[in-house]
Order: sequence, then C-alpha cells, then structure tokens
Amino acid sequence: MATEFKIPNLGDNVDTGEVISLLVKEGDVIAKDDSVAELETGKATIEVPSDVAGKIVKVHISAGDTIKPGQVALTIEASDAEGDEEEDKDNKSKGAEETAKEEAESEVDKQSEPDKADKEAKEEEQEK
Repeated sequence: MATEFKIPNLGDNVDTGEVISLLVKEGDVIAKDDSVAELETGKATIEVPSDVAGKIVKVHISAGDTIKPGQVALTIEASDAEGDEEEDKDNKSKGAEETAKEEAESEVDKQSEPDKADKEAKEEEQEK
C-alpha cells in the first residue's frame, strides 16, 4: 500500500523550509526514523526522519525547493517490516514475561525448601 510521507511540523512559527539535500532516492528502502531530507529553516538546519518504513516509489521534492509542513515529499510503498518489528517486540516481551514467571516460581521453590526442612526438624523435635 502506497503511503504519502508529508513534511512534518518544522517548529514553532516556522512556515517554510528550504530543501538543502535529499538523503534518499527512488527505489531506496528505508526504515522508520531514517532521515530522508535535510532542510534549512530561518532557525536551524534539520534532518527530517521518515515516520514509515518501505520502498520509495516517488520523490516529490528536490534540493533548492521551498517546502511547507504538510506538503507531500515522498510516496512510499509501506513494508511489513514495521509490523514484523512490532510482532518481534511482542514475542520478546512474552518471552521475557515467561522467563520472569519461571524465575519467580523457581525462587518460591528455593524459599520453600528450607521452610520444609525447618518444618520437618520442628516436627521431629515435637515428637521427641
């Protein structure tokens, strides 16, 4: 599914920016948060990160262009990598939860073993 990547808000009271350089080209595959362009505003030079992962299908801006927040900069064929990353995080989280649960159960077992020995010793003393 093609997604339009639009120039994000560039800061308070910043209405435009000039494209200093493009850091990607058509056909490139990018990850979420990869920098796609370098912009200069009246206040600073900034790198603009992508908010989507995928293959760049079309570049709508060029170096030297004056752009505005909300303007379409790229068309990206979204990849499943983002979904896969989320699934991996979920699986790792579940694995960590299971490991923590097993460790807690093991700790309970370790704590109860001395209790059993103490209890048996007390019972033996009472029998005498």
